[in-house]
Amino acid sequence: EVEEKLYDKFMCHCKSGGADLQASISAAETKAPAVSSDIESSEGKLGQTKEALKQAQADRSAAKTAMQEATALREKEAASYSAEKAEYDANIAAIAKAVA
Repeated sequence: EVEEKLYDKFMCHCKSGGADLQASISAAETKAPAVSSDIESSEGKLGQTKEALKQAQADRSAAKTAMQEATALREKEAASYSAEKAEYDANIAAIAKAVA
């Protein structure tokens, strides 16, 4: 009798568990196309993002190069200005001395 009760309990569990399992499988099969579509959409977005990243990195590199070139030019101009200013200051001092 104990075995019969255990058997009946097990069979009840199998029947109810099987229905739950079938419902879960059906729900998953229903969701599968939507999930597949989401995955494809995400892969497309990932590809676009990677291309945008490559472009941004190239733009950043170009901007860094342009900044380095501009900095070098400004340093050259500053050195030239300093030399000319020193020469003009010397000339102004000489004129002031000659006038005085």
